[in-house]
Amino acid sequence: MDNSVYTKMDYEVLLSGKKHVLAAQINCLNILKTIENYKVLRKKETMLKLKVKNNIKDIKNQLSKISENIPKKAYEEVEENERKINKAKNSILTLKKFGEKESLLKESSKEFSIEQELLEIQRKLAHLS
Repeated sequence: MDNSVYTKMDYEVLLSGKKHVLAAQINCLNILKTIENYKVLRKKETMLKLKVKNNIKDIKNQLSKISENIPKKAYEEVEENERKINKAKNSILTLKKFGEKESLLKESSKEFSIEQELLEIQRKLAHLS
């Protein structure tokens, strides 16, 4: 009671069919190999990303430690002095450019007394030459 159906095939057709089946098996094995390689690469990528994340965290911690060790008071004083000097330079340029009178120098704050004296001396020198 075997319900098998047999057909007659030419040798060339049978050989061609076997070649196609074997080629399909080779392609499937190559795909499996590629998938396994992909899994390995993804694992390496994840590990490298984790290392980079940890390195960034360490660098951030080191930078915060360094910034804590920098004396802030001295740094703020240096910044304030630089701002004063820049303001004085700008006022010198303004005076030279627009030829303003001595009254503007006297109206400035006491904080810039040294800068004011420098401005007056430079204005007098400019006036003499």
